[in-house]
Amino acid sequence: EAHSQRVTVNPRGGGLARYTLLGSGEPREVLLGYDREDEYEGAMGDVLSPFPNRVRDSRYADGDVCREITGFARKDGHSVHAFVRELPWSLERSGNVLEARCQVDAPRYASRGYPYTLRFRIRYGLESSGLVVHARVENGGVNRAPFGLAFHPYLALAGMIDEVVLKLPAGKLHKFNETLDGLAPPVSRARLGLDFSTARRVGDQIINGCYGDLPRDGKGFAWVTMEEPAHGRKVAVWQDGAFPFAQIYTGEVLVRNPRGG
Repeated sequence: EAHSQRVTVNPRGGGLARYTLLGSGEPREVLLGYDREDEYEGAMGDVLSPFPNRVRDSRYADGDVCREITGFARKDGHSVHAFVRELPWSLERSGNVLEARCQVDAPRYASRGYPYTLRFRIRYGLESSGLVVHARVENGGVNRAPFGLAFHPYLALAGMIDEVVLKLPAGKLHKFNETLDGLAPPVSRARLGLDFSTARRVGDQIINGCYGDLPRDGKGFAWVTMEEPAHGRKVAVWQDGAFPFAQIYTGEVLVRNPRGG
């Protein structure tokens, strides 16, 4: 806890379980979160790496070699958000920062389809302006490693997201195929009704799209904002240039709170 906020990180996966505002009145949750593993669903708050989305048939090309990811979560045979979210992380607090660390060792995971060593360090810092997440991942080996990194929070306001006013300036929208396993060519946002460059209500739209070509402010940050005028609540997320895409998903898979984040 710091600056009238509290962050909770799960040592399974190193991801955000809760982010809570503690000011006057009742605590307010910024995310759809959980306190126990049996409340966890839909990759809530997970760190997604080294493959942020899905890997078709759990196989990927590594140069001239085809490798298969085994022993981790799959859906319909496709590896899902593999795989550090399923590993144990160490947590250490220093002041207003909670640091999560994890190491993927080549000797241990080569037989499971990932013969590389990666060292993860994610710092969750509570500042007066809000939560700041800083990620550093190092390649501990000599070979170039297939790698991606993403985060999977469900941002929550007061009710269903249908009433949320979303603003996401972007130059491109990429839609996925039915297995969500690749970055497709850009498509027309206007034709699909998925252009949120100007803030507007989400309504009953089902969204699972990846926005790219994000405009940046003077600090190099791209912004996504969600606002719920009826309750006077707003949440804003920024990302620096290391993260060129923002994916929006309307949470249909959630059982306890469908479309709640």
